[in-house]
Amino acid sequence: MDIQATTSGHLVNSAQFILPISNEIQDVHVIYAAKNGIVLWVNNFNKFGDPQSAGSLIHLDTALTVYRETPFSVPLGYKLLGWDHSLDQIQLLFSRKQYEKELFSVFKININTGSSEEQKISTVFPIEVTHFEALNDFILLGGTTNHKPVVVTFNKSNNPQVVPGIYGNENEIVNISIDDLSGIFSVIMAEKNRTKNLGLTIYSYSRENQQLFKNKGEATRGRNLLNGMVIAPLGNSRYLAGSFSSNGTRLSKGLFISKFTGDQRSFLKYYEFAYFEHFFEFMGLVQEQKLKDRIKRKMEEGKKINLNYRVIINEMIQNKGQLILSGEVYYPKNTDVQTFIPSSNLDHIRYSNSGFNYTHAFVVTFDGEGNMLWDHSFPMQDMFFMSLEKKRATFHSVFDRLEVYTLNKNKIRARIFKGQEIVEHELEIFVSLGVDSDKWMWENPEIESVISWYDQFILAFGKQQILSSSNKNSSFKDIFYLNKIHYVGKEDI
Repeated sequence: MDIQATTSGHLVNSAQFILPISNEIQDVHVIYAAKNGIVLWVNNFNKFGDPQSAGSLIHLDTALTVYRETPFSVPLGYKLLGWDHSLDQIQLLFSRKQYEKELFSVFKININTGSSEEQKISTVFPIEVTHFEALNDFILLGGTTNHKPVVVTFNKSNNPQVVPGIYGNENEIVNISIDDLSGIFSVIMAEKNRTKNLGLTIYSYSRENQQLFKNKGEATRGRNLLNGMVIAPLGNSRYLAGSFSSNGTRLSKGLFISKFTGDQRSFLKYYEFAYFEHFFEFMGLVQEQKLKDRIKRKMEEGKKINLNYRVIINEMIQNKGQLILSGEVYYPKNTDVQTFIPSSNLDHIRYSNSGFNYTHAFVVTFDGEGNMLWDHSFPMQDMFFMSLEKKRATFHSVFDRLEVYTLNKNKIRARIFKGQEIVEHELEIFVSLGVDSDKWMWENPEIESVISWYDQFILAFGKQQILSSSNKNSSFKDIFYLNKIHYVGKEDI
């Protein structure tokens, strides 16, 4: 067990799992992580003449001990697009043929037994899939066809059903979510009005594609609502929150939050980044203070403050009657790139010529009336990626704390909040590869990630090459690792 050396709170690395990657292994995916364990899909390279690519599913308990390994193979030519899971089932989405984009397969894996079955589906027309949701016998695919948004669902039969109200010239799918208890799914659409302002509309449907309600989040004049998340804490009420911009730009000026009761909007409130307390902390103390002084002078002179950023909205959760919205700020190295925010469980990721720099993560808390209570941020120094993805930083709500984690260059960093208070400014711990004498060969691995797991635990995983003193046959070996991490406060010591 690795513990960060400190007299205050610290991070604990309580369990590790190491999977040696042989020449037969093509890639490893964490397809399930919940309070009853983890499932890895190990995908092997196809052997010449084989109609299928062999592989296996590795089931681990919460102590990262393997308790089951079952064969899992997919036909040659299948490409993994994404996955989703419920309490006892994982569903993997594959395209079946490279140039026939209407043909898909969903593999349903029983977590309790390890058994799997394939369900072949067809959308009839070709679709570029950007969103995938699955719940028992219900399957949802969202994306574009002929450059227009479309959502297609499947129930027990394999007959595709096009969701009404989505297909349109000026529309764009922003987000899709499904409630695991009710089966109601919501589609957030970006839609232009007559004056070309961009607003967000929530369409909610039953699993039979019956439209239950439609909430139009129209921006006030001169503003656009860019992206957002929806949460429904009460049966007839919904909150929509995300980022907004000024007309003529898709750079975010701040955050908005709105509430709908039935078909009526209760409020729409805007908060500009310029007035946040901690948003500019990533700049360092000196530059942050200079910027705040400049903002103050402009306010006193009655001048406009134009501060705009590229923002990814990660998620919105409810905790003790408060709404917590988190996101990340980035900029492309090549400013001409067209950025694209994919669904978090799909690997349709747009690349830039030169990659993306992430500057910081942020979190904002609102009360039920949409009043901003506090904001925090967490610098993401030197975090550079070739692909643009959500949740490079992970916010984890546990007990009375909010924790944020990043994993970069083999180091896990964290900051701990309790309401408005920062309990721990900077905690660090290196990932553990099992043997202290082993040496890491990759200072900046291409594959490394940290995600919320269960209770107070988060999961760090990645791929690394090590120089191992224990390996007599070869000095170098590639491995895939899992680390179980949690925070221990000084009051718990």
